[in-house]
Amino acid sequence: MKSKIIFITLIAVLLTGLDVSQHSIGFMTAQSQEDNSQRKTKKTGSMSEKVAKKLGEAQELIEDEKLDEGVAILNSILELKKISPYERGQVNYFFAYVRYLKGDLKGAITFYKKVAEDPNVPDGLIESSKFTIAQLYFQIEDWPSVITAVDSLLVDQPNRTDLYVLKGSAMYQQKQYEEMIPIIKKAISIAEEANAFRLEQRQKNIAEVASKYRVKYDRDQVDYISLASQIKIKLKEELAQTRTNNEKYVEIEDAIKSIETDVKNLAIGPTKENWWLLLRAAYFELEQMDNVKTVLQRLVIEWSKKEYWTQLSAFYGQDRQEKEQMAAYQTAYHEGFLEKSSEFVQMAQLYLSVEAPYEAARILQKAIDEGKVDKEEKNW
Repeated sequence: MKSKIIFITLIAVLLTGLDVSQHSIGFMTAQSQEDNSQRKTKKTGSMSEKVAKKLGEAQELIEDEKLDEGVAILNSILELKKISPYERGQVNYFFAYVRYLKGDLKGAITFYKKVAEDPNVPDGLIESSKFTIAQLYFQIEDWPSVITAVDSLLVDQPNRTDLYVLKGSAMYQQKQYEEMIPIIKKAISIAEEANAFRLEQRQKNIAEVASKYRVKYDRDQVDYISLASQIKIKLKEELAQTRTNNEKYVEIEDAIKSIETDVKNLAIGPTKENWWLLLRAAYFELEQMDNVKTVLQRLVIEWSKKEYWTQLSAFYGQDRQEKEQMAAYQTAYHEGFLEKSSEFVQMAQLYLSVEAPYEAARILQKAIDEGKVDKEEKNW
C-alpha cells in the first residue's frame, strides 16, 4: 500500500528522539549520583583517597580511548586488600561503560546489573544503571526486557516522560499497538500538565486573535490546536491579498508569528515530535484513520512540515472535506514546501475544485514563469 510506505519508516520513527546513544551512557560523579536520586533514603558510601585517585586515572584513560590501560587500573583497585562494597560498585560501573564502548552490550548489561543490584551504592547510581540497562536492551532489540526494566523505574519515578516513550517504543516493535497508545498518551499528558497556568494563557491569546480576525469556532468545545490552524490559514489568505507596503501587511505578519509562538507552547513540557509520530504509526496500523488525521492536525501546528500538510490534505480529500483539503494544501504552498511540477498542478486543480479559476491560473502561471512547472500542453 502506497500510503503505508509514506507513513512509516519504522526504525527512524522509533529512534527519533530516543537517546540510546553513547552520549547518554557514561560516567557519573559521586555528586551527580546523589543529585539524581529522587529517594534520598540512603547515605552515600565512603571512598578512600587511594581508590578515588585510581578511579580518576582510569576515567581519564577511558575517555582518551585507552581502554585496556583503564581496565588495568580498575583491576588493580580490585586487587587492593581493603576495598569497600561501595568502591566495588563504582568499579563495576566503570567496567560496564568500558564494555559498552567496546560494543559488548550484553557484557555491559551484566556489569550494570551488578551496580543496580548492589545495596551499597547510592540510589542515583542505581537508577542511572537501571535506565542504562533499559536503553541497552533497546539497542539489542530485547523488547520484553526493555519493558521490564522501564516498569521497575516507573515504580519510583512515575512522572518521567522518557520512560513511557521508551516503553511505548518497545511495545510498538512487538506490534502491541492497542496497548502502547495509552502509554504514549500518558507521556503527553504529563508533559502538557506541567504548567497549567501558562497553557491557559496561550489558549486565551489564540481565542483573542480568533475574535479579532472573526474566525468562527465552537466556544463550548474548543480545540485550540485546530482553531489556531484555522486562524493561520485565514491570515495567510489575507496576507496574500494585501500589498507589502500596506501597514496591514506587517500587522498580519506579526499576528501569524504570534499565533505560531502560542501554539508551539500549547504543549507544555514540551511534548516531542517523535511521541506523536509513534501515535500516528500505531493508529495507522490499527486503521484508525480518524485518529491518524487528529495526530496530523497536531503535527502541522507544532512541526510544520511538507509531509504532514500534504498527508492531512489527502485525508481531508478522502473524507470529502474539500474546503479543508484545499486549505491544508494551500498552507503547504504558502510555506514554500511545494517543489515538484505535479504539486503545483495539484494546487491549481484544488483551486478549480472550489471554483476559484483565477487563483488556479495565477498560481500555475507563476510556477511556469519560475520554471517550476513543465510547459506541457496539459498544464494550460
